[in-house]
Amino acid sequence: MKRFAALVRALEETKGAAEREALLVAYFREAPAADSAWTTSLLAGPRPRRAVSPAELLAWAAEAASLPLWLVEESRRAVGDLAETVALLLEGDSEVDSEMGTEVGSAGVCDWPLHRLVEERLLRLGAAPTEARRALLLATWRELPADQRLIWNRLAAGTFRPPVKADQVARAHAIATGSALPARPAALFADEPRPRQTHTVEAVLVYAQRGEGEASSHYVDYTFALWHEGELVPVA
Repeated sequence: MKRFAALVRALEETKGAAEREALLVAYFREAPAADSAWTTSLLAGPRPRRAVSPAELLAWAAEAASLPLWLVEESRRAVGDLAETVALLLEGDSEVDSEMGTEVGSAGVCDWPLHRLVEERLLRLGAAPTEARRALLLATWRELPADQRLIWNRLAAGTFRPPVKADQVARAHAIATGSALPARPAALFADEPRPRQTHTVEAVLVYAQRGEGEASSHYVDYTFALWHEGELVPVA
């Protein structure tokens, strides 16, 4: 997870296509095969389904940080991104990290390989009943270093947005492994495109995030959701 989190941060901070491809190639050459496989899936799809709802993430973050729910909700409105809000709340208070066993050098921190974190935590999280999801999420927060919680939160909440396109991932993977680039990079990930009918939906805007640098005064990323069984589910 440490290597994957560093890759995502580097990709987000790098603008040039060639530079991003170089970062991906270097990653695929160094990462274990199992981690590379999940990195390919997380960046290019198909990604695991959302494992926790926004309401659950808010409530359990408030519990972990020993804060009232209304304060966490107000913080989310100020930040504009739920996963980032939770990461900041858990990181911003040294007492919280101490209680959660995540101080530097603490025995509570685990160096999770990406494939194990996805298979043993993320996939299990999505299939578990409510109380088991809560316990599993809190345990993962305790075991992950602060700098990895943001990406974990986005993966768990289904709001992770890859900073690269699928064809860039495919090309970098082919270069790193010395394999031939498939005619259609979707073929590399067993996610074949299908003809789809066009539909019109009315969605709810749930999050808006400002850009970086010169675009910091504008909202550039938006998350839309649809109602499902009484909850707003992010879809785009």
